Amino acid sequence: MKTSFSRPWFAPRTVVLPTGRGWLAILGGVGLSVWAITVACHPFLAVEERFPDGPGTVDLLCVEGWSSESVIDAVAEAYKSGKYGRIAVTGGPTQSRERLIGFASYAALGAFRLERRGVPADRIIVSEPAYADRRRTLNDILELRRTLRMAGVEPCRLQIFSTSVHTRRTRLLYRRVFGTGTEIRALALPPEDYDPEHWWATSEGLKTVVMESISLAFDSLAPVPALEAIEPVNLTGR
Repeated sequence: MKTSFSRPWFAPRTVVLPTGRGWLAILGGVGLSVWAITVACHPFLAVEERFPDGPGTVDLLCVEGWSSESVIDAVAEAYKSGKYGRIAVTGGPTQSRERLIGFASYAALGAFRLERRGVPADRIIVSEPAYADRRRTLNDILELRRTLRMAGVEPCRLQIFSTSVHTRRTRLLYRRVFGTGTEIRALALPPEDYDPEHWWATSEGLKTVVMESISLAFDSLAPVPALEAIEPVNLTGR
């Protein structure tokens, strides 16, 4: 009786391979895809949206407290135009370096930097999550939503100023947390540590774009925790 071990280990098979033209078509398609991703990826992530100009047309301008000096400069200048009602600064616990100069949170540090640029302290909302989770951007936005609800603030229009390719993911999370009742737009400011037109040519640019692309895909699919039921309290008495 024959067993399976009596069969040969190898047997002839017919394998279909591309011709020379086929290989050229495959390589051309791959090259075209890489070129399209290289050209389109950065503008896709670094969205640029603004609300129309006009006094008081936007309720809230949001920025992360750890943002670069150029982003903080842009936020301060934008506020002075009279277009924005208030500025919200988000950010959780700082690292040891920032704690040494007296700031327990990036939100507090960001608010201080804005005040030094002439933004009135009473027009700044400081939102400080008590902990830093791996999904820090989401936690910052959830805490801001809680802070606004406790203050009875329900913004109709919300503008985000963010850094480069971090912008689309930030806008996505704001929209998921705030819902359809708030119109949200986001403006990407240019990065300081790489050339956005040649982001693939530097390790910093490549790392930033790849990581933000992965994070965007994750945050598009991962669930967003529901906010606790908070009754809005109108602190102005109106």
